[in-house]
Amino acid sequence: MKKLLNNRISHLLFLCMMLIVTMLTSCNNEDDSNAAPVITAVRNYAASPNDTLVKTANTGQWVVIMGENLSNVTSVSFGGTMAELNTTFITDVSLVVQIPNIRYELISSEFHNEVRVVSKDGKVATYNLSSNILGPPIISRVRNYADAPSDTLVNVIVPGQKINLIGYNLRNATEISFQGIQIDTASVVYTDSSAVVQLPELEKFKDSNLALKNTIKYTTNFASATFKIKIDIPIIVDPFLELLTGGVGPGKIWALDIDADRKSTYFNAAILFAGKDIRWDKQCLSTPGGSPDPCFYYDPSGLEPWMPAGGNYGSMTFSVGETGTIVKVDQKLIDTKGNYEGFYALNFDAKTLSFTGIEPLNLGRNDIDWSMAYVISLTENTMQLGFRCTNKPELEIYNYVAK
Repeated sequence: MKKLLNNRISHLLFLCMMLIVTMLTSCNNEDDSNAAPVITAVRNYAASPNDTLVKTANTGQWVVIMGENLSNVTSVSFGGTMAELNTTFITDVSLVVQIPNIRYELISSEFHNEVRVVSKDGKVATYNLSSNILGPPIISRVRNYADAPSDTLVNVIVPGQKINLIGYNLRNATEISFQGIQIDTASVVYTDSSAVVQLPELEKFKDSNLALKNTIKYTTNFASATFKIKIDIPIIVDPFLELLTGGVGPGKIWALDIDADRKSTYFNAAILFAGKDIRWDKQCLSTPGGSPDPCFYYDPSGLEPWMPAGGNYGSMTFSVGETGTIVKVDQKLIDTKGNYEGFYALNFDAKTLSFTGIEPLNLGRNDIDWSMAYVISLTENTMQLGFRCTNKPELEIYNYVAK
């Protein structure tokens, strides 16, 4: 009887001990699950040996947040901007996440390099990267570069002026241009949130692209961005541009040199054919010969039976003014007939004429690159533009007359 009593007491003591152990274990697990997250490092998401500590972070980059108690993290932010979480990539000691696009202009600069995680019960851990998270360049405003109080915000800039571009991610620009005119980036002075630059002098703006009127283009190794601001430049119309446009005003109208009977006034026909290397004044860039000959020049009569049909193919008007360099096309007779408006850029040195948002007046032929023409000749009354064929190494040269 005594032995039976002792066994029962032993079993009872054993059960009590197991209950205590279970309770202690449960408490420890609960303590672990409620422990605050800790960030110890942020590494590049790459195979060894490239999984190094992040020194420079970019938006869109994948990283690994290292630490403790990360399995209960429900939100991650970089520079104050929430990132998208995938629970598949979360363990208690690591968290893989992509850095989001950051609206720098909406966030205080003190948070631009901060990594923040929050657990499901609201516990927070932060980690500061050694440098700000980089993204596309952003120009938010422009100041005159001068001592206070003359360093005012400006909405109009002029050639030769020194200005302070205020924004984000402006360091180490690879290209800065004003209306397409580049400046020497080696002369740029940077601060944490700005870049001090000087506009090109007035003389350089004679080659500016008025299709980019009032546009600053800013490029880094990461991306490019543009900023619109009025660039107060007197309209410069050199003699070459004046031949094309007639000067500042309503513009100059051009038509293909062909009538209803397929006859031409100044040329043999409205179109002729040439080697791919024919340029200004019919000069060839290479040595004649070979097949195909890059320097051939075939100027047939418009009365040849295979030449385009006669008729009024419409007109093309080139103008220059405050609104930029505008080209309007009134295309007739062909499938793409209609009225169109776009921009052009005339390069005097290269003798090229580029078109944006429009096809120049043409005869409806296929396999032609209409985006850029070589100016073969340009006078008060006539113009020849050579367009590259896309299916063979030749130019089709279109002959226009002023109306």
